Amino acid sequence: MGAGTAGASPSRVLALAVVSGACLMAVEIAGGKVLAPFYGSGVYVWGSIIGVFMAAMSVGYYVGGRWADARPSLGLLATIIAAAGALVLVMPWLQRPVGLFFLHDCDLGERGNPLASSLVLFGPPTALLGMVSPFAVRLLSTEGAGAGAGAGKISGRVFSLSTVGSIVGVLVTTFIAIPELPVSTILRVIGGVLLAAPVLATLGAGFFGPARGSGAAAAALLIVWGFNYDPPRTCNLDFENAIVRADPNATEADEWKEVAEFPSAYSNVFVVEKRFDGRLNRFLQFDVYRESGIDAEEAPYPRSSRAAYTDLFHVAFAFMPVPAAGSALFIGGGGGVGPRAFRRLYPRMEITVVDIDPAVKEAAERYFYYRDDEQMTWRVEDGRAFMLRRPGRKWSVIILDAYTAGGRLPGHLMTVEFLTLVKERLESGGVVVSNIISAVTGAKAQVHRAERKTFEQVFGPESVYSLPRGWEAALAQNDPQRRAAAAAGIQNLLLIATTGDPPRQTAESLARRFEEQFTRVGKLTSGYSRWWHQELSSAAPNPRNDDALVAAAGIDAPQWYRWESLGPAGERWEGYTLVPELSAARTYLSGLYEEPVDLSGSPVLTDDYCPVDAMSTDVAANWSITPARK
Repeated sequence: MGAGTAGASPSRVLALAVVSGACLMAVEIAGGKVLAPFYGSGVYVWGSIIGVFMAAMSVGYYVGGRWADARPSLGLLATIIAAAGALVLVMPWLQRPVGLFFLHDCDLGERGNPLASSLVLFGPPTALLGMVSPFAVRLLSTEGAGAGAGAGKISGRVFSLSTVGSIVGVLVTTFIAIPELPVSTILRVIGGVLLAAPVLATLGAGFFGPARGSGAAAAALLIVWGFNYDPPRTCNLDFENAIVRADPNATEADEWKEVAEFPSAYSNVFVVEKRFDGRLNRFLQFDVYRESGIDAEEAPYPRSSRAAYTDLFHVAFAFMPVPAAGSALFIGGGGGVGPRAFRRLYPRMEITVVDIDPAVKEAAERYFYYRDDEQMTWRVEDGRAFMLRRPGRKWSVIILDAYTAGGRLPGHLMTVEFLTLVKERLESGGVVVSNIISAVTGAKAQVHRAERKTFEQVFGPESVYSLPRGWEAALAQNDPQRRAAAAAGIQNLLLIATTGDPPRQTAESLARRFEEQFTRVGKLTSGYSRWWHQELSSAAPNPRNDDALVAAAGIDAPQWYRWESLGPAGERWEGYTLVPELSAARTYLSGLYEEPVDLSGSPVLTDDYCPVDAMSTDVAANWSITPARK
């Protein structure tokens, strides 16, 4: 009987191979969630994870084979697995410092950062777990443990059962653990299993001698610590497109505070808060990027959006012959801020919100005061599948807001085939508004150029418009240098397309149309010495007698505000003006990008070829990391 193999029964060895295979693949699947808070979940992240796992497993196979020949001991195999478990158990604690180190202190770029982080976090435990299979083959081939079976049969059993364990690990992690549990809990469970399995496998086998009891006790203590340890929360990035480094002297009130985390199969979903100018602001965050926000002190009926891009969806009505009050489809729900504004401003409009992630809907309902009612409903479903299942359904406005800042670009919602489906689902004169994160021109505009070219393929060049967020561009019409600088920066960018064959619009004509459709209700003025706003009740008198126009626009009287100011000669002016959302949208229209966009060399995105994951937008360079407190 080989030295060191006493008690190495086939069932114990094979059980360790199965458990190790399951945990190895579980860590790999969870690895995307570990890196996503820092680098998103694009192709570079997953390529890094898969590449590091394969490389580390290769190292583990080689080293494990040499160690197994030198010392074919079940005790050594158990120690290797327990060491891998300890590394996985502390991974939630290592996640943040490693991610921040490569993101800031040792920035290797959007390709190098996830690769280096994967190597540090996943390389060592994966290499250790890669040793298990050659160890198992060697132990089962030893006289007395493998019953004299051939090497081919033994290795076949080991790799077959290990692969079965891997399949179980993938399926359980993907379909059960990730949708239901925080990634830190998943890692602690995996680490605990890897610590417990070798202890159980060696009990009564004569290994470790007097140290066996103390080793089992230490493993139990590590498991208890792992399940009760609350690691630092993942990093957060400021929302605005500007580099604002964290203030080392900031107090707790000045910093971001995490108030909730929602398990999700699609991204890390958080609710975070911070005070600005004495008011509490609440944001919904996906990984490291904030997508929508509210003034939490206006609860339970918040009206002010703290992510200004949601106010800009209203520009769709400037591209319509008349302001339609029929129906709107939002693909991508976020915190429900945009749909709620549509519901409030257009009370007769039928609104449908579609988002594939149930965690997003739960967060919107619990923390952002979204509610379904007779005019607005939320469907948990993929946006494209939702439209395909309703071939006869049409909408006046379709808002595509499923593209996040963190590199998770859903390619199937960006292709010619999908946009053709969108065009078929729009009513005559309808408008589609797509919110993407990209520069308008320059090296960072790959996403914009490819998606605009795809839009033009479906809707025609004369019906497609690019509307950058850059307020500098809107306010510097006569400053070409500032406009060019604004266009080259990462920002919220709307791609808008209309159906039919309308005449080509300009920034001036769009602003005039918007004003005609919405702002005729009140005399417009820039304001002089004194302003005050008073929300009207539905029964309030309308001295301008514009009730018919308001009704035609599909907007109830309470959505208009009375203003009063003193003119330059001291005379009193008063009338009605728009709520802030529509006022912001009107101003935004002046930033229409009217210069030609060079689309040469950009691909038309199709279901067959849609390389959006590889199109760098350098978003992380435009947001800064600040810590979030629990």
